[in-house]
Amino acid sequence: ASDNRTRIGSDPDIARLLAGSLGLKLRLVPTAWEDWLLGIASGRYDVALINIAVTEKRKEKFDFATYRVDSLAFSVKSTSDIAAV
Repeated sequence: ASDNRTRIGSDPDIARLLAGSLGLKLRLVPTAWEDWLLGIASGRYDVALINIAVTEKRKEKFDFATYRVDSLAFSVKSTSDIAAV
């Protein structure tokens, strides 16, 4: 937000709603995307609420509750030689 402290956006909004509905105190911890795995596994974080693609390998270690639909795609110029990914 304009105060350079308040986190805004859909993920922080959902986190606030979830914490409030569960009667929990929310503390948002900004971190690098690649650090959520270790943060959850080590107990540093209780939840990672970001756009995480659910994979079979990740499901072996973590529980997921999906709250959005991912429509992932690659884009290339129409003149590109890339035909498939």
